[in-house]
Amino acid sequence: MSTYVSRTQHLVLIIWLAVFAAFALIGFRDFLSNLEENRCDMTWMYEWPQYIKVPMSKGTAKRFPGYALYLYGEGEYADRSKGLQLSGIPILFIPGNAGSYKQVRSLASVALRKAESVRSKVHFNYFTADLDESLSGLFGGVLNEQTEFIRLCVTRILWLYKKIENPPTSVILVGHSMGGLIARGLFTFQNFDPSSVHTIITFGTPHRHPILSLDPQLMDYYKNVNSFWRSQVFSNDTESSLKNITVVSVSGGVRDVLVRSSPSSMSQLAPQSQAISLVTTSMPRAWVSVDHLCLCWCRQLVLVTNRALFDMIDPKKRQIMENKRNRMKIFEHHFVKNPGRSTVTFNNIGNVPLVKGTDKDFNPVVLHKRLWRFKGSGSTVNEQKLFAFSKEEWSATHDSLMIVTTIDSDQWLYGCQETSGQACSNMSDLSHLAELLPWNGSAMKYAKLNLNHFPGIAYFAVSVPQSRKTTIVWCEHQSSSSLVYEVELPGVLSKRSRVLDIASDSLFANITLKSVVKGWKVYIFYIEAIDCDIRKPVLIARIHVPWFNEDVYSFSSNGSAKLVLKLHHPKPKGNKQHVQMHLWLDPKCSYTVSAQYDFYQTLGQIYRFYAVQLLCWTFSIVMLVFAWQLSSITNEQQCDSFFNLVANVSKSLRVLLLVMQSHFFISQFVLAYFLLNGESGQHSWLPNIDDLKTFIWLLPLIVIISTAVIIVIALFVWIGMLVRFGGFILSHFKLLPHIQTGLGVEDWICAVVIIVTSLLFCGTLSLFLIFLLCLWRTWKYAALFKICKNQLAEERNNTLITLIESLGNFGLTLCVLMFLVIVINLPALAVWVKNLPFSYHLPSDHTSLFSIVIGINMIGFDPLMKVPRSLVYLCFILSIAVTQTAVIPLHMIPYTICLLLTVLNVSKFVSRFKRHKED
Repeated sequence: MSTYVSRTQHLVLIIWLAVFAAFALIGFRDFLSNLEENRCDMTWMYEWPQYIKVPMSKGTAKRFPGYALYLYGEGEYADRSKGLQLSGIPILFIPGNAGSYKQVRSLASVALRKAESVRSKVHFNYFTADLDESLSGLFGGVLNEQTEFIRLCVTRILWLYKKIENPPTSVILVGHSMGGLIARGLFTFQNFDPSSVHTIITFGTPHRHPILSLDPQLMDYYKNVNSFWRSQVFSNDTESSLKNITVVSVSGGVRDVLVRSSPSSMSQLAPQSQAISLVTTSMPRAWVSVDHLCLCWCRQLVLVTNRALFDMIDPKKRQIMENKRNRMKIFEHHFVKNPGRSTVTFNNIGNVPLVKGTDKDFNPVVLHKRLWRFKGSGSTVNEQKLFAFSKEEWSATHDSLMIVTTIDSDQWLYGCQETSGQACSNMSDLSHLAELLPWNGSAMKYAKLNLNHFPGIAYFAVSVPQSRKTTIVWCEHQSSSSLVYEVELPGVLSKRSRVLDIASDSLFANITLKSVVKGWKVYIFYIEAIDCDIRKPVLIARIHVPWFNEDVYSFSSNGSAKLVLKLHHPKPKGNKQHVQMHLWLDPKCSYTVSAQYDFYQTLGQIYRFYAVQLLCWTFSIVMLVFAWQLSSITNEQQCDSFFNLVANVSKSLRVLLLVMQSHFFISQFVLAYFLLNGESGQHSWLPNIDDLKTFIWLLPLIVIISTAVIIVIALFVWIGMLVRFGGFILSHFKLLPHIQTGLGVEDWICAVVIIVTSLLFCGTLSLFLIFLLCLWRTWKYAALFKICKNQLAEERNNTLITLIESLGNFGLTLCVLMFLVIVINLPALAVWVKNLPFSYHLPSDHTSLFSIVIGINMIGFDPLMKVPRSLVYLCFILSIAVTQTAVIPLHMIPYTICLLLTVLNVSKFVSRFKRHKED
């Protein structure tokens, strides 16, 4: 019977591992490869790019030997600029994590070409900082020195212009990845002049928190920068150093697998009057998802950025305008809501400009239809036409007027003040109220005019200019209540189902998706035209997220479109708005809307949001194995292997269930703490009260824990194979390995080497030496076990074999634990290797202290010691605590290991001292 139960447990284990291994592979594959097609156009240089080195002071060059400042140039402009006699507007590009200073070339080259077409002949001087391609996103020890170097660069750049007539007083900062954070970090330095920078544009910058908190100095830098910005930006102090700053934070969306859009948000770090955060999929004239490196060269993004910069030039001073509100208006025009005009309108809706017209130009054709369609080309639009729509005629039954058009002129939508409708001599230009929509490589415009928001206007008029191109104008008087649809989306295991039918004679539909709350749920929507009277019906669809600028668009000229709903920002707590789907339809067609829950892409979203927690749960599981082995040594005087524990399915599941329950219980208090402090925390998988009715909220937690279990099994298998191979080789040597009791001369030498390596070189290097020491010991145990097992039966000592096997099993667990500690601290080792040409010692090395503590504890650790039950419970509690990343970040886990090993060794010495005293 016991054999049958054992086989059943093994079968359950194999099935469980196979299922979740498949989930992990599918999820990671979706996360890394199931991305929207890269629709970014390449940016080309028309002349050979040159990087002119800007000499820094001798003190700066000596202090920062690996850093440099360059000026970008091409062709004749580069030849003129070699003497650094500059007269343009300075812009400084700051590269990010492992970024090159040459990434500036796309932005700078397009700006040079655009300057040639500008009548005022104002141009930008693009500078770029060479930060030695440091790993600033993983190792925070370089951030302060990089920020100081950028401060000196800003001072040096402004010094270059001191001899011109109207020298610039500020430098525009453009930061990619961590470069954007460094740009904000400048303001925390007391010797930095805040008036020297008033405009910051960041691409793919994790402003809110680091992607991986592997370094306490990285966390401290974030804490200092963000706390300073919160205290300065939200204060009413007129002397605030950030009172005139404007920031634009651009994130790449789904294609950016390195930096999610959520950490790039500037919400809670700056008010909306000073900062704009958006995803490139919602950016007018871009409407594409962009990967992390492509953010520097995507032509659509580069063009929008340079248009905004050129529009911010003050024509009188020939420098960037000082007015903060006007700069924000320009950023909103180009990055958020572009009405399709070549100039930026600084007027509000209540203060629209008046346009004087002649009777010839502005004799309107008054239309009395609820729904009106116009399509004309060169033969029909041979002169300018003006079509007017009465406001009073439809205001009793309708509350808005929707206009969709392909007119590309700046002024095309007006409000007529005359009540007769016979002439429009006094008109208000309303063209700035429109918004752009993507359409066949260009754009369409739409305007939704609320009839109650325009007192004094009797007619709305659309001016159709002379054009050889086909011009489309669709207008519809609408009632908001009849346009809003609420649909229930299918469940997790449901198939594709039709959720809505839309009748013809409808120009616009607004579908509310109340059930979309969690960021990791993925839905696919299919919109199809039926019963059409035309061959190529127009269809534009948009997923609108009201709490962030992350809208996604899709368009089609064959009447069918597909939209994938993947949230970048989960719904904030207390927000009563809902995700919406907006459809601009051809009135001659009826439409059906179908929806499907995509489980595979949901797995990809789970890894997108929570893959950073895999390291925490991997550590937690290894520490649970460590605690179980300590308990078995104390109770049974032997240590079973990790694989025996995994094979005991019932016991393993009970332990994991207890860990999950403890994690959930503790997380409730952690989440409550962050909510009280105005933050959402890092546990967005935790359920709301309504979610407790179902168990769908458990899916992310189960997927992450199961993936961590698979990773732990893989680590034990791989390192176990390495141990067996080493033991096999070592067992063939004549000098047989032996079991050492107590501390020997070799241990003292190892301790000295580890301490010296940590203090003089790099702490991670000493961690690697500690791992080799653990591996060497485990090799010896494996060799001895093989030798003893191969002895004759009458010579075999079973007690000794059990002892050696226990030592090998415990040694394997310590090897896995040390391997994970090294993985967390690998960035420090990489930075140390990169800095070897300048110094053998890694400055600001946070790994030195705990590497010494871990090394000393590993050398003096006795795997077979009996420990009190309280220490086993302590290990279990610490294994749960490391899953709380909001409380114990990744960089704190090695300190948790230090604490555990130190307590165990102190307990051993105390027990030995007591026994010695009793003897």
